[in-house]
Amino acid sequence: MADAHDIEPVSLEDLQCSSRTPRSIPLVIIVGFAIAFTFVWSASTLQSANDRSRWCTVYSLVHLGTWQIDKIVAHDEWQTIDKVRHNGHFYSSKPAFLQAAVAGLYWCVYRTTGWNVFDDTEEVTHVILTLVNLIPTLIAWFLVNGMLVRYAREKYTRRLLLMAFIFATPITTFLVTLNNHVVAAWSIVFALSPALKVLIDGRDEKRLFLCSGFFAALAFVNELPALSFVGLLGLFLLIQSPRRTLTCYLPAVLIPIAVSVYLTYWQTGGWKPFYLFYGTEKYLFVHEGIPSYWINARGFDKNADSFPVYLFHCTFGHHGIFSLTPLFLFMPLAWIVPIWSEKKFRWVLGMSAVLTVVVLGFYLTRTNNYNYGGNTSTLRWLMWLVPIWTLSLIPVLDRFANTRTMHIFAGAFLAVGCFSTFWPIQNPWTAPWMFSLLDRYDRVEQYDDPIEPLDRQHYVWFSSLPETLNPESPEYLRLTCQNLMGEPMMIQLSDLGREGNLHRVRLKETVSQAIPFEIDLTIDAEKFAAGEKIDDWLIEPSAEESAEQRELVMTLLRGFPKTTYYRPGRRRYIRTSLREDAFTVQHAASRTRTRPQEEGLLYEYRCDTWYCEDLPFGVAQVKFTVKRVKDDVVVSEQLFRVDDASSFPPEASPPQTDGE
Repeated sequence: MADAHDIEPVSLEDLQCSSRTPRSIPLVIIVGFAIAFTFVWSASTLQSANDRSRWCTVYSLVHLGTWQIDKIVAHDEWQTIDKVRHNGHFYSSKPAFLQAAVAGLYWCVYRTTGWNVFDDTEEVTHVILTLVNLIPTLIAWFLVNGMLVRYAREKYTRRLLLMAFIFATPITTFLVTLNNHVVAAWSIVFALSPALKVLIDGRDEKRLFLCSGFFAALAFVNELPALSFVGLLGLFLLIQSPRRTLTCYLPAVLIPIAVSVYLTYWQTGGWKPFYLFYGTEKYLFVHEGIPSYWINARGFDKNADSFPVYLFHCTFGHHGIFSLTPLFLFMPLAWIVPIWSEKKFRWVLGMSAVLTVVVLGFYLTRTNNYNYGGNTSTLRWLMWLVPIWTLSLIPVLDRFANTRTMHIFAGAFLAVGCFSTFWPIQNPWTAPWMFSLLDRYDRVEQYDDPIEPLDRQHYVWFSSLPETLNPESPEYLRLTCQNLMGEPMMIQLSDLGREGNLHRVRLKETVSQAIPFEIDLTIDAEKFAAGEKIDDWLIEPSAEESAEQRELVMTLLRGFPKTTYYRPGRRRYIRTSLREDAFTVQHAASRTRTRPQEEGLLYEYRCDTWYCEDLPFGVAQVKFTVKRVKDDVVVSEQLFRVDDASSFPPEASPPQTDGE
């Protein structure tokens, strides 16, 4: 790299270009901010396990004064797989720095507005995302525009790259969720802008070195591989101005790092962040009968690809840098043929090439974690390189800015990048469009999670009958629920014994109130066990005695008016008041559509059940849902959970957790 004496003489044209400042806010920034603001303030909350993990810590720090997240993750909507088990407690696996910073902002919001992130989740998250993501990114857009004005000779280059940076990169996609990648990306911009004034423009002010060092380190504490950026930028600045680098850049670097080390020690009790314990007992644990997600990871986390396949999909495949943002295809041309660029701009090209190889190589060496960043719309751990990649395109685009071929290819590439950005804009924690396309044609079966089939065809929401009758303690199961008025509802099945193939069961219910509160059923046990339809194995009540009563009983047992089989789902875990450990269950569901004669409207009836081998009658939970098809409105939803069963005397219910 050249030193200060090697910088080429600045011509009048260069001086005019470098000193040019926009007289008004570019329209593309105004439009970009309007779009980003709309999506941030309309985004759903707690979108993924990733951001829920951070929000759990934010809640715990402000309201409980601890990094432990045991209390908040007890609520289903706050559950996360991104947690570790440490000294008998749950902690977020995410780095401490960003969580503590957001907790500080949230404390201010909470004290000012009274909004609680548990009760006022939407309001709080939108305000925080505006402060952490949206406003700094808006400033970064202005800084990128300023760098393009200073260093790009052609107006075409400036306009194209500013549009690309705002509308065709994953930074914009991730503005709607709390994550470290956006913070690292705008930190890189905040570091590059003053640094290039030193490296390219030859300036030597202290504040430029201080800002470069502080924000470079801020990127590092949010993205571990960005340490390479801190070191490389420091080397370049050292070559340019050793004294300023040692007295200004280096001390500024140490400030965020020192804070991060202190927060990490406060969180973990050591100097090592929790995420560096991946693959150890902190990630691989069983708590109250529930194994952690990482013991049997699914989807992308299964580590299903070999090195060549992973490398291909990281570059040109379904998560590819060049396939999802093809404008970056021009980037290697500048690396390979540096003569296209002015000598003074090789600082940026060298940084772009070295960091890309180092960071991509770092993740390729992590062979036990080939997961593309999980279920996400991009290689999110490379997002912080986007500002550097964008600036490295300046020489190539400047050289061919006036050629028709460049306009055609660049326009097409920009369109693809915009599509990749806005396809998942409402939730970036979804697979990229290219993966979805391949999945539609069954080209990515290696990521599929096979569903364990049921033991037989099921037509009712309970899966078994007791084997033998114990007269002193007959088998029974009770499921309870509350209706919209808060009134209790109940379904209970009790074993009355078996004579030959005929099994007698007593059904009690307070659901429909259309059949007697209590009725005895006679079931052909062999046909039931063989998976035949309910019409074949339900003997009593018979149609001869009471066709209407029989149909009402069958409707209750099926979960809806028509006979149809249940489709198997995944194995899950359900906590109950019956025991401390959770029950292992298999989800299954069935649905049908029909028109009640009295209304004439089409309704969809759905029944979800959670079969459980450890409980009498083989069920732990069942949910009945009725939805009006015309306007997709749920008119009724009842979730019945087991609260009493033979062989499991009910214990005191676990204390209910609240938002405070």
